[in-house]
Amino acid sequence: MTVFISQTPTLRRLLPIELKLVYNTVLFSQSRIADLLDQLELVLETTSKNPHAEIGSISLITKRSQLFLPDPSESMHWDQWEGAITDIFSKNAERMPNKLCVVESLDHSNSYDIGNEPSSNLLRSFSYGQLNRAINTVAHYLINSGLQREDVVAIYAFRGVDLVVAIMAVLKAGCTFSVIGIVFESYPFFVFKFFFF
Repeated sequence: MTVFISQTPTLRRLLPIELKLVYNTVLFSQSRIADLLDQLELVLETTSKNPHAEIGSISLITKRSQLFLPDPSESMHWDQWEGAITDIFSKNAERMPNKLCVVESLDHSNSYDIGNEPSSNLLRSFSYGQLNRAINTVAHYLINSGLQREDVVAIYAFRGVDLVVAIMAVLKAGCTFSVIGIVFESYPFFVFKFFFF
């Protein structure tokens, strides 16, 4: 993204300012760019009226964004928070250990369209209980290996059940992750069922 700010000379004391923004449409939507330009215009208007204004006192809330922003005085219903995803998963595993959770294709070479799923002999399925045991094993290994809370773990894995286990184990160990994935020309058929109760 590049922002061009130019002024056209006039007889007026305050010269009009022209804003032009060039951006990658893959990374930014047109509405996001319009919001960004509105915010920039708001900053320029505020500083032209008060050039000594502290940067922290300048609001970026435009008239359009006020329609979408939540009221900060309203309750956020924290008392209804069910817990972290790892806690919810553990509760599900305790309540229904034999319930199907993940179905994975063993054939990574074919592409699968809707209605063209692989045969059952190419599928592996995992229950909540199986995954929870694997997740706990990896999480304990990470902690016992000296991993600290908020450390970053790089995960290099195929898109499949191993990736699910690795991500959940890292989260359960109190860390964050960055996935370095292996890309296929076509991805394997993969279904992950997650239930919130």
